[in-house]
Amino acid sequence: PLTTLLLGEQNSITDLSYAQTFWPLKGEVWLEEEVNGLRYRIHPNSFFQTNTAMASVLQDKVLEKIDPDAKHILDLYCGLGFFGIAMAKKFSEVKIHGHELDAEAIKLAAFNAETNGVSDRCTFTAGPSEDLSWANLPADLIVVDPPRSGLHPNVIKTLLEKKSKTIVYISCNYKRLVEELKLLKVAYDVEAPEALDLFPHSPHVEVVTKLTLKKT
Repeated sequence: PLTTLLLGEQNSITDLSYAQTFWPLKGEVWLEEEVNGLRYRIHPNSFFQTNTAMASVLQDKVLEKIDPDAKHILDLYCGLGFFGIAMAKKFSEVKIHGHELDAEAIKLAAFNAETNGVSDRCTFTAGPSEDLSWANLPADLIVVDPPRSGLHPNVIKTLLEKKSKTIVYISCNYKRLVEELKLLKVAYDVEAPEALDLFPHSPHVEVVTKLTLKKT
C-alpha cells in the first residue's frame, strides 16, 4: 500500500533530482526503507540506493569484506549510515565513525543508528571528506563510498598517508575506480573487484573492492 506521497518543487534549471520545497500529500516528509532487517529513515534529497533488492546484496557483499577483528571503522561518504549501521549490527565490538557532506543525511544517520540499536557505537559528523581531520581518529579499516566523481585527491593522499590495514571501496563509476586504484596500488594490494548490477538496462554497476596494506 502507498504510505508516502510527496510533491517537490525545484525552481532552478538542473538535471538533479533535488527539490527545494516539499509538500506531503500522504504520510510524512521523509521515506522509510528496510534492508536486511534494518530500518532507515530517508530524506527525499538524501542519497539512498533505489534498487532495494540489490541494495541488500550490495550490503552483504561489503560486510563479507570487513575484517572481523577490526575495532575502529571510518565510513567516508556514509550517507544515512547504510553500511556503517549494518557493520555495527553484525560486529558487536566495532566502533563506527561516519562522515558525510550532507548534513541532513548525518542527522538521519544518527536517528537510524538509534532505531537499529547501535547508537552507542556509532558517531556521525558532517562536512567534506577532504577536510576531515584524522589526527585523533583511529581507523584500522576504512570504507569509502564516493559519488560518481570519485574520491577527492586530498582523500587519496590521506589514505596513502594513513595506511590503515584495509580499505573497502564501493564505486558507482568503475572508470574512475580504475584510475584511483592505480594510485592506491602504491601502498595496497587490490583483491579482485566484484561488480553488482543495481541499474538494469544501463551501463552502470556498483563495484566492491577490498584493498589490503602491502607487507613491508
